[in-house]
Order: sequence, then C-alpha cells, then structure tokens
Amino acid sequence: LKRTPRTFTLGKDKLKERFNFYLSKGYTKEELLKMLNSEPVLYSLSKENFLDKEKFLSEYGFSAEEIKKMSKTTPAIYGLSKDNMKQKISYLEELGISPDKVHKMLVLLPSIFGFKIETLNEKINNIESLGFTRQNVVAIISRAQALFSINFEGIKSRFNEYIALGYTQEELVIMIKRSPTMLTITSDKAKSTYNLLSELGYSKEAIHKITKTVPMIYTYSPENIRTKIKELESLGLTREEVLKITTSAPTLYTLKKSTIDEKIKVFKKSGYSDEDITSIIKLFPAMLGLKTENIERRINKLGELGYNDEDVHTIIRTLPSIIGYSEKSLTEKFELLNDLKLSCLIIENPHVLMVSPELVYARYCFLKERDLLCDKEAHKQVFTSAKRFESKYKVTKEQLLKDHKNS
Repeated sequence: LKRTPRTFTLGKDKLKERFNFYLSKGYTKEELLKMLNSEPVLYSLSKENFLDKEKFLSEYGFSAEEIKKMSKTTPAIYGLSKDNMKQKISYLEELGISPDKVHKMLVLLPSIFGFKIETLNEKINNIESLGFTRQNVVAIISRAQALFSINFEGIKSRFNEYIALGYTQEELVIMIKRSPTMLTITSDKAKSTYNLLSELGYSKEAIHKITKTVPMIYTYSPENIRTKIKELESLGLTREEVLKITTSAPTLYTLKKSTIDEKIKVFKKSGYSDEDITSIIKLFPAMLGLKTENIERRINKLGELGYNDEDVHTIIRTLPSIIGYSEKSLTEKFELLNDLKLSCLIIENPHVLMVSPELVYARYCFLKERDLLCDKEAHKQVFTSAKRFESKYKVTKEQLLKDHKNS
C-alpha cells in the first residue's frame, strides 16, 4: 500500500478478480504473492495490459513458459511500455549480439528491459576500462548478462581481488574472456576457491596454471572440486598423482564422471588391466577428455597397421599419447618407418613415434649420406634428442630440416 497507494482505490471485488486472473495464468499462490510483494503495481494493471504484453513478448519469439519465468523473476516487465522493451532488444542487437543470444539474455535477466540505455552504455564503458576491447565486453555480457545487474564498483572490486591473487591484468583479461561468470561471483568466493586449492596441496604455480586453463573453476562449489579429486583417486591414483595430472591437464576438472567411466570401459573392453589403465592415465591424463570413438579408432588403427593385440598393448602402455595422434599422423609415421626399414624399433621403443616424420627423414638422410647407418645402434640415433644429436653431429635441427626439405 505504501508503494502503490492507488490500490486503495480498487474495490475488494477488483482485487480478487486481479488475483484470480493471475492464478488463471498458471502462477501458484506462493509465486503470485512473491510477485505482488515485489511489484504491487500488478494489482493496478488491467487484464488488457497484461495480455497485450504477453502477446508482444510472444511475437518476439518468447514461449509461454519463458514469459512466465521472466515475469516471476521480474514482474515489473508488465509495467513497462512496449516501445521501451523494443528499444532494449534493438540496443542489444545493435551491439552485435545475435537475436538468439539476446533472447537467451532476456530470459535469464529480464530486468534488462527496465534499464535505461544510458545505464547499459555506462556499464559497458566501465567494463571496457578494465582492459577489454569493446568487442570483448559485448562477448562477455552476452554470456554473463548478470553483469548488468551488478554495480561497477562491485565488478571492479572483484577484478582487483583476482589481481591480488597474483594474476597480471593481461592474464585476467584472457581468463574472463574465457569464463565471464568469474566477475559475477563475490570476492570472498574467489578467495575461498583459491585457498581450497592451496589446502588440497596445489602449489601457487599449479593453482595459477589450473585456473588460467580452466578459469570457470572459480565458480565451482567446494563440494564439486573435492568430488572430482575423489573420483580421480577412485581410479587407483594417489592424492599426489591426482594433483600432478590435474596440474598437467586442468581440463579434467570439467569432465563428468560418466565421461571418464566411458573411457575406462573402452580400455577394459580392449583387454587392459586396472593397473594398465591407471598407468595410462598417469602418463597421458588428457586421454580422459578425448572422444570415446576416437580412442577406439586409434586402438583399431594400430591393429590395421599390422600389429597384434599384444604389440598394440605394448605401444599404448609405453606411449599412451599415441591415442591423441590423428589417424593421418599415425599413418605417415608408420609408413615412413616401414620405408626406412626402421619399424622394428617401434615395439622395442614406441617413443620413436614422438619424433616428427620430417625430422626422422632429415636425420636418416644426413646419417646415410655419411655412411653412419652401419648397425641397429646407429639407426637409433635417428630418434635421439635434439640436444644429443646436435652435440654429436654438430648440426642443428633447423639446419637438418632446411637441408633435406626437398629430398
């Protein structure tokens, strides 16, 4: 009554009629009381006004369920003029945000309809002042529209809190571009997540590597982070090993347990023991993020190249990263080694596959031209480290590749 004195002019029957009308639109009594507490002006709106706004939103592509969701979040939209609402839609699209994204933004934050254009422009300019380009800011707000509802001092405070945690402005800009919701959580939440990672055993360097790769981890709940560590430990890894592989492959924090379980099933189906799988994960943790069908194809590809199951197991156990090679890369490497009569070294030391075909061929030509391929040990020099090869033969990798580029 204090906020909408006009309610005094409405008779009991009219109030009851409005209340029952809103109930007929699908709101529960509890939802409606909450909406009326938030926007008592709804009592003074006519049914025609309500239905007209509903029709307007429907014509702009909003479903009945979306309109209901928007009005429960921001019942004030029914008190806005259609021209006002059209203006906000046009404004967002003129920024370069696609109609689909504008639609999604307004469903998630319908209060945008009530902001002044000047206020929206000011917010964008202020965020830009933190080190972002205009294009960056538009991309950020299209994914984190909640920033429109946070005052700039709050956003700036969050930004500075991350700086205080040891990130440079340049690093932070990149992180926020990847995970804009970083700016929507409180400073206390950011500090809490950082401290939790430290308590779990990560060094400062590891925390920075993980959070720069997966900045959205700042939005995770403590339970989510602890659960992920327990899930990885259940694969036979120690806490220390889990810390090591998640530092090496931070994207493990983004994987669902069901996704990880699918990869384990593929290896078990192919005859790998639990110990083999644990070893593979430790050596190549990024494997857990690969598509299941790609892992199956790589395993099958090795069989197609003429290796029996035992040999395939040996190659993958010793060099799990081979699962991440493209089929084209695998074929090129194996064909070259076959042509050079060096394929016998693959089972003995699968790591020979880590050397690029271009470098293998250049080194092979270099040694052959000097009659240095006299025995098996000499052939192994083709795959030695760049530092050792350069030290022994006084030729750099770059020079080798240049000299044998057109061989």
